[in-house]
Amino acid sequence: MNITIETPETSAELPTTICDADLLDAWIRDQHGQSLATLIGRYSVMVLSVCRRRCRSKFDAEDAYQTTFLHLARNASKIRRPECLPGWLHRVAQRAAIATLDTKNMDVLPIVDPPAQPDDPLDRLTQRHEAIVLDEELADLPEHYRAALVMHVLEERPLAEVAHHLGTTVGSIRGRLQRGKQLLARRLRSRGIVPVLAFAAVKAWTVSEAVATDTSRTMIDSATSGDLPEQPIDTSLLDSLLRNGTHAMNSLYTLGGVLCTAAVVTLLLVIDHSPAVGQPQSPIVMSLPAAPPSTDHGQLGHLAQIVGDQPKPQQNQPSNNSQGQWNEVQTASDPPQFWINKAVVPKPEGAIAKRAVEAMETDVDLNIEPTTIADLSAQLTTATGVPVLVDERGVAFAKLQPSSPIAAFDRSAIPLKTALVLILKPYGLKAVVSEEGITITADPATLVHKEIGTAQWINIRNDVAEEIAKTLQTKCDLDLVEIPLIEMAENIEAKYLVPVRVDDRALEEIGISYEQPVSGRFSNVSLDSALSTMLQDMDLTLTIRDESLVITTIEAAEASLLNRIYWLESTGFAPGDFNSIIQVIQTTIVPDTWEALGGSSTMSPLVTGRPAILVSTTYDVHESIDNLFRSLRQAHFGSDPVIEPVLVPASQVLPRNQMGGGFM
Repeated sequence: MNITIETPETSAELPTTICDADLLDAWIRDQHGQSLATLIGRYSVMVLSVCRRRCRSKFDAEDAYQTTFLHLARNASKIRRPECLPGWLHRVAQRAAIATLDTKNMDVLPIVDPPAQPDDPLDRLTQRHEAIVLDEELADLPEHYRAALVMHVLEERPLAEVAHHLGTTVGSIRGRLQRGKQLLARRLRSRGIVPVLAFAAVKAWTVSEAVATDTSRTMIDSATSGDLPEQPIDTSLLDSLLRNGTHAMNSLYTLGGVLCTAAVVTLLLVIDHSPAVGQPQSPIVMSLPAAPPSTDHGQLGHLAQIVGDQPKPQQNQPSNNSQGQWNEVQTASDPPQFWINKAVVPKPEGAIAKRAVEAMETDVDLNIEPTTIADLSAQLTTATGVPVLVDERGVAFAKLQPSSPIAAFDRSAIPLKTALVLILKPYGLKAVVSEEGITITADPATLVHKEIGTAQWINIRNDVAEEIAKTLQTKCDLDLVEIPLIEMAENIEAKYLVPVRVDDRALEEIGISYEQPVSGRFSNVSLDSALSTMLQDMDLTLTIRDESLVITTIEAAEASLLNRIYWLESTGFAPGDFNSIIQVIQTTIVPDTWEALGGSSTMSPLVTGRPAILVSTTYDVHESIDNLFRSLRQAHFGSDPVIEPVLVPASQVLPRNQMGGGFM
C-alpha cells in the first residue's frame, strides 16, 4: 500500500547549504516532503552509481535505487548519526543492489557501459568486478570511516566541506581518510584487488549528473507530493542483509556457481564417454567413502598424539615431520586424518620421584606450627621421608619469599596431596612431584585470580605499564574549558604523577597542533575514561612509549603496536583450544583491528607449559582484552575443561591458511 503524506505545498527549492541533519529532522518531525526530495537529489549520483555497478540490469538498478530512498524515508528516525548519512546511504544501496539478485525479474535491459570503459570486453568485466568489490568492502567499514571516504573519494568533496559536514576538524578528517584507506586497501588486497585500480574502476562506473537527474525525477516528485510508492524489493530481505551483511549470500552464490560448474563438467564427461549407437550402455558407478569407524581407543591411533604418547608405527602411518605440524593419515576406508603435535611436559620417572608419588597418596598426620615457606619444606621432609624443596623463582613469581609466613596446620589421617593443597593454595602455591622429590612452587591457576601472572608486556617495561594502568583507573574530577592540549597533559602529569607526552610529530601529520583546545567536565570517573572521551572527538588515542603515557594519533598507535602475552589459565577455555579464544576476541573486540579482518593487529598461540596467546595491538584494545579475561575468570569456577580426541573430517583439522577461499 502506498504511503500518502499531507505536506504543505511549496515550489521553492531549499537552499543547498542546509545540512543533512536539518533536512532529516524536517522530514522526521514535520513530514516535509521537499526536505526528503532535497536529500534524494543530493545523493542520487552516488546511490545510482552503486546500484548500477552491482545490478544485473537497468530495471534492477532502478529498483535498488528507489528502495534505498524509500528505506531512508521509512527509517530516517533510526539514523543515530545524521552527519554520516552519505555512508549510510552507500551501505543501504549496496545491500539493496545485492537483494535484486534474489528477485525473479526476467526482463533484462543490460546496463549501459559508462563512457570511460575499456574497449576489451574482458577488461570491462574486470573493471566492473573491481568496482563491485570496493563497494562491498566499503559498505562493511566502520561508519565514521565509510562516511568520510564516500564524501571525499566518491563524491569528491573538499576536506574542509567534509570536516564541516561531519562536525570535526580537517586534521581529524585526514586521519579518518588515512586509516579508512589503509583498512580498505588491506581488505581489497586480501581479495586479490589492487586498491588504486578499484578506485579508478569506481570512478569509471559513476553515472553522470544528467542520468541521475533523469532517474531521480519520479522519486523526487513522489517525495514532494507526499505520495511514496511501495518498496519494490522485499523489506525483510533488505533488513536481513543490513543486519547480517552479504557474506552469507555471496557464499550461496559461490556455492551455486561451483555446483553448476560441477554439473556442466559431469555432463561433458558423460557426453564424451557415451557409447556408440548399438553398443550396450555401462551403468554409472559412484564410489562413496565408508562411514567412519566407532571411536574406541583401539581406533584412535592416528589421533593419539592429541592426548598422549604417539602410537607405534603401523601401516599407512606417516613418519614424523620435523618441518611442520600437520601430517596426513589416510586409509582406503577412513576419511583423511592428520597428526597434530602437542607439547607435553615430561613426567618424572626416577626412584625419588616414584617415592614422592607414593607419598602424595599416603595418609599422614601433620601438626605444622606457624612457620615460613623455607621451614615448611624442612618439616614436610621430616614428616614424609621424601625430600621437599622450595622453588625460589616460583615463590617469587607468587610475590612471596622463602621467609614469608605460613599459618599453622593440624590434621590427622589425611592424604598428603590434600594436606598440601590446603596449606599452600591460600598463598598461590602448590606442590608438584619432580625428579628431586616434592617441589613447592607457584600455582598460576590460583594466582591469576589474584591478578598475578595474567599477562606480560614485551616491548615496554612491565612495571611502568602496570603503574600507568593503575593511575589511569584513578577516579578524577576534571573541568576543562578550551585549554590547550599540551596544558592538559602537563596538568595531568603534575596532579597524578605520571609522565605524559604529546606526540607532536604524529599530530602535525593530520593537521592538529599541541595547542588544540580541549574541553570536558567529568566527575568521579576514571582518568582513562575522561581522557578517552576528550581525545576520541579529535581522533586521538593513548599509548605507552619510552616509559611515558603518550597522546598520539590512531595512525601512529597502529604503526607502533604493543606486544603482550596473555596466559589462559582459569578462563574456562580448554588448554590448547587457541582457536576458540582467538575467535572470541576477533569477533567481539574491535573486529576491524585484526589482520584476519583487514586490520594490522595480530594474535598467535604460544604452545608452552602455560598455554598463552601473544597479542600485538594498540593500548586501548589491550585494555579491552584484559577486561575480557578478567570477566571470564570472575565467572569461572573449578578446573578448566580438557580437549578429548574425536574423529573429524580433515577439512575441520586443516590450518586456515590451507583452506579454500572464503574460509574464515
